[in-house]
Amino acid sequence: MNKYCFLEIVILDKNNNENRNILYKNKIIIELFYNTVPKTVDNFYSLCNGNNIKNLSYKNNNIFRIVKDSFMQCGDIINNNGTSGESIYGKKFDDEFFYDEDGDLDIEKNYLHDESFLLSMVNNGPNTNNSQFIITIESLPHLNGCNIVFGKIVKGISTLLIINSMPTYDNGKLYGNIEIKIINCGSFQNNYNYDNEKINIDYEISLCNQILINISNKIKNVCKDLKKNIEAKLNNERKIDNNDNYYKIIIQKCENIDKILYNDFNFINDKLIDKNNYYKIKVAACILKIICKYKIADYKNVILDANILLEIPEKYLTDKNKLQILFYKFKSLYKIDSKNEKLLINSKNVLEEIYFMNNNDVKMFMRELKKEEEKINNLLLKV
Repeated sequence: MNKYCFLEIVILDKNNNENRNILYKNKIIIELFYNTVPKTVDNFYSLCNGNNIKNLSYKNNNIFRIVKDSFMQCGDIINNNGTSGESIYGKKFDDEFFYDEDGDLDIEKNYLHDESFLLSMVNNGPNTNNSQFIITIESLPHLNGCNIVFGKIVKGISTLLIINSMPTYDNGKLYGNIEIKIINCGSFQNNYNYDNEKINIDYEISLCNQILINISNKIKNVCKDLKKNIEAKLNNERKIDNNDNYYKIIIQKCENIDKILYNDFNFINDKLIDKNNYYKIKVAACILKIICKYKIADYKNVILDANILLEIPEKYLTDKNKLQILFYKFKSLYKIDSKNEKLLINSKNVLEEIYFMNNNDVKMFMRELKKEEEKINNLLLKV
């Protein structure tokens, strides 16, 4: 059975040593993968509740490094700056990895750095774990086999996003007047129950709105980057070595946004969100993801994502949204297999749905739609 613990985090503005203004305070809840890496989990769990021989604890420990959109680092319970640390077993303890018969990392048995908001140990090489850890903001595959993933955030993703937005220098250190501190920490005797958590409704609503604004700005910046990339390619202003990788990076960013909107406790509570704004952002991120997947010929996932989007209540989808979704869906259907009669007919059926949409967007698009229909008809004649 997995274990659960919490870190209560405060962001302080240090005007001077006597005066510290609290900018933000909230709690994050962590699920620890005890069944897979029990030794690593016991170390973190004990440092959260202070129940160990040396009375070591994360309480009053700082988050001392933030690498934007990558990870945040914490857990130096000795020097509080990343130069030291100590475990409940001593200065260091061994890695918990699983290897296959060939001595390679067993992908099935190990937790990987393949998503956001995971906890992973920090080390100085093999078998040098202590108390330091990171929380991922993006997937970090280069750490697989080097650092142990031992838990994930189950509540408080919004807190991590706020920490990620704090001003830092190039080396990830916080500006001098900002301090981020764990003011309290502990563990739960049984599985954590979300329903038992009391929340300040007004505070959480304002927090949700701010997070949605931040995500919306992030999507706009991704779109601007994509537009610049395409324009540069058309104008031959610079060489783009691997455009597929560029689209994959954007897909990853959109999927990260999607995870936040799906997983954050705040966003699955109907009382806390402005649904119009929420779905507007969700649809924008998903359409951007669909376009990029189409660009790299990932047609099956284009269709899957399109079908998911079309299940959103119709009042949250504009005609332009539906046009974009259906257009990439019907093109992907016949791109998968141009000799498959069923897929070609399905593609024509989707095209008919577009024709039924009587608006200016469709009318402006009509010539291109007719060309696509002609392609499908020609392919059907060859089947």
